[in-house]
Amino acid sequence: MSLFSDIFKRFKPIYVANNLINYNKLANTKELYQKYGLSKNITSGIKNTDFKDVDAAPPWLDREASRDKLHTHEFFTEIRSKDQESLLGWSENGYAILRNYIDLKQIDSINSEIDEVIASKAAPWKYPHSRRLMNMIHENNAVRELIRNDHLVSILDMLLGKKAELFQSINFIDGSQQKAHADGIHMTTFPLGYLIGVWIALEDVGPEQGPLFFYTGSHKLDYVLTEEIDAGDNYLLLGKNSYVKYEAAIAEIIKRNKFQKMEFHAKKGDVLLWHANLLHGGSKINDSSLTRKSMVLHFFARDVIRYHEITQRPAIVSKKTPSDKQAKK
Repeated sequence: MSLFSDIFKRFKPIYVANNLINYNKLANTKELYQKYGLSKNITSGIKNTDFKDVDAAPPWLDREASRDKLHTHEFFTEIRSKDQESLLGWSENGYAILRNYIDLKQIDSINSEIDEVIASKAAPWKYPHSRRLMNMIHENNAVRELIRNDHLVSILDMLLGKKAELFQSINFIDGSQQKAHADGIHMTTFPLGYLIGVWIALEDVGPEQGPLFFYTGSHKLDYVLTEEIDAGDNYLLLGKNSYVKYEAAIAEIIKRNKFQKMEFHAKKGDVLLWHANLLHGGSKINDSSLTRKSMVLHFFARDVIRYHEITQRPAIVSKKTPSDKQAKK
């Protein structure tokens, strides 16, 4: 990366300009700033330190033990008994596994649609070298309709204690091999913790395919944000190598706490839910001839401030409707 390119990507006025372009999409953000008494212009940057004088409660299951309280929730009895035990461990573990949750015919339909999009040469690759498709839920009517699941959303509503709203999707063809991180650094909320990740196995995944890994209980640690990593921001520029510093900090935390790495070896149709602060990533791919087809959905809670801690951008929730040409016929 050239020096000019590096400075350009760190130049804060670029992000302010983008906020101005998307000003109408940030109307809800403006209302939330007022709700929490935050004196900020919605076009300016925002980070966790802006909330140091603002009091707000974290999700209810961060304050109360799920094993003691979750069974009292009105929706809990509508959940399959084999999923209830995993969900009861949410507060302690930071994740829950729903085995054989998505119908296999539905999975096949999603895979077929993804294959069709890739073959059309119109695939919205985020990073082509890593073969991940961003926001198929916003780009393709068929995928969005196939992934609708009111029962799943109700589980997320229950875990968050607020209504859940789908923010983005990522379709992985291969394992990500991403280093350990928590989603709260990328999709940050105030109050902290109002985000849930949903990982759907679109095929069987074993140890050779670079399976997702996570560290049980790591969600109970303090959040690691830009203040903790000394990101080096100034008035005009975002900090240099801030994400590299973040990854190094997370690696040290894992070592210091002696967390045991767990891999999610999944069957097609299995679903993993994880807490915003759960440390996780992608294991090394041991057989490059194998895919690791999966779909990740990120859900924010409604009525909380949503932003990206490192780039200090308020989240822009897409209301984009795919064109008729993209819709499945």
